[in-house]
Formats: sequence, C-alpha cells, structure tokens
Amino acid sequence: MGRIKPRPPGYVFERKQIKLPPHHLNSLQVILFGLRRRLMDGPIGRFIRHAAERHPYIVGEHGPYCSIHPTAAINNAILNATSGVITVGEHAFFGHGVNLLAGTHDPMKIGFDRQRMIPGSGYDITIERGAWIATNATIIGPCRIGENAVVAAGAVVVADVPPNTLVGGVPARVIKTLDLPHAVDAERPYSISDET
Repeated sequence: MGRIKPRPPGYVFERKQIKLPPHHLNSLQVILFGLRRRLMDGPIGRFIRHAAERHPYIVGEHGPYCSIHPTAAINNAILNATSGVITVGEHAFFGHGVNLLAGTHDPMKIGFDRQRMIPGSGYDITIERGAWIATNATIIGPCRIGENAVVAAGAVVVADVPPNTLVGGVPARVIKTLDLPHAVDAERPYSISDET
C-alpha cells in the first residue's frame, strides 16, 4: 500500500452523477401492493388507526401495579411501577413525554448494592380525577396529584399536589389556586350551549 498523499490547497471534490436503472415492479410486487392497500383501507386499517389514536405508546406494565381508568387520555408516557402502584383516575390526561416514576434506588447504598437494591413498595403515585399532567412533566413517587390539579410542562413533582392548584418548576411548587366551578357533570365534563 502506498502512502496517503495530502490534497493540494484549493482541491475541489468532483461530484459524479450516478444513474440508477429504472425500477420496474414485477407482477408479484404489484399484487402485494394492491393487497396491502386494500387491507389498510378496509377494517384492519380502521382498527390499526383506532388503536394508534386511542391507545398510544406506553412503556411499563399495565397489570396489578398500574391502574388506568378507561376515560383517562394518555399520550406517550413512561410508567415505572417497580417500587409502587400507579393509579390514574377518570378524565385525567397527559401531555407528551410524561414520566411517572414509582421506582427508585436507595441513595444510602454504594457500588453494586445501589444499582440493584430497589425498594419493593411504598412509592405509590395517584393521579386523581380530572388532573392534567402537561408535556415532559416528571412525577416521582410517593405522591398524590389532587383532583383537577394542573402540573405545568417540564415540572418535576416530588411531593403531594393539592386539588385545584397549578404547580410548576423544578422541584414543583404551587403557582396558583384554580377557581373552578363546583358542580361538574360526571357524564359530560363539558357543556355545549343550545343557544344559536
């Protein structure tokens, strides 16, 4: 092998045009493309679109340690229920990138023990009815987010949040108390005026 020679000053790379041969679909590819199109336009496609819209990506268990009410609206979220139970109440909703971390490590351990010693319980997270957890908020257990509370975007919650309050910051603190109407229709949390 020869030595690598440095390029002289002012050298410009030459761009070469590469011509690809024209792509022709064979009959099997045409049949598979048509079949795939018919499936996605039919009932299977409707089911997949419904599943993607109504049941978004959730990382974690949806078993005995994680309870999500059917009326809760969750976008992509991480649910870590290794050290406690996560409960999401009715009509609660999450923004994108929400983290619910009921799992933790023991800071009093060192080395391998710190990495592997995870408490089995005691770090429960409860999101009560109508709570709103905004985008990229992190909830670290044990804590309870009160009814109709709002957690601001990017907040890190490490303590209980009272009902009808807005919290934000790192760590989260009460920003203001929300003056909400007392009577809320459980079947329809919003009202549509009949006036035209």
